[in-house]
Amino acid sequence: MTYLNSRQDSIQAVDYQFFLIISFYDVKKRKSISIYTRSKEYKDTFHVDDNILFCNYCNISVEWKYKSVVDSHCSSQKHTLNVKKYEENQNKTQQLTLNSTQITSNSKKQLIEDLIEAFAIADIPLEKVNSLLPFFKKYIKNSDSIPQASKFTYQMYLTSIINVLSCFLIQNQWL
Repeated sequence: MTYLNSRQDSIQAVDYQFFLIISFYDVKKRKSISIYTRSKEYKDTFHVDDNILFCNYCNISVEWKYKSVVDSHCSSQKHTLNVKKYEENQNKTQQLTLNSTQITSNSKKQLIEDLIEAFAIADIPLEKVNSLLPFFKKYIKNSDSIPQASKFTYQMYLTSIINVLSCFLIQNQWL
C-alpha cells in the first residue's frame, strides 16, 4: 500500500510540474499581445492610430498593455456617460434621417403630380417631358426627381390626373 501511495504522489508531482509548465507557457503567450489584438478585443470601443489606442467615445488615449487598465477605463463613469450620449445622438440622427427622407419623398411626389397637372391643363402630352428635361435640370432645383416619359406610371398618378381634369372640366363648365 505504501508503494501505491508513493506512486500516486509521484504521479501527482509530475502532474503538478506539467501544470506549472503549461501555465507558465500560457502566461508567456498572453504577454505577447499587441495593440491591434487589444483593439480587436474591444472592437467597437477602441481604434488604433499611430500605435496609440484611442477610445471612440471619450476621444482619449488608453494604455493598452494591461487589460485591467482598459477594463477600468471601460467601466469608468465618464466612459459610460459618453457611450449613452453617443447612443442618444445616434437615435436622434436616425429619426431625423427618416423624417427628412419622408419629406424629400413627398416633395418629389408633389413635384411630379404638379408637373402632370400642368401638362394636363396645358394639353401637353407627357411624352414631351423628355425634350424639357435638360431645361428642368438647368433651372429647377429638384429636377432630378422628374423621370423620363417612359418611367411615368399612370396608375400611380391616375387619381391625381382624374381630380385635376375633373376640376378643370368643372371650371370650364364642360360637365
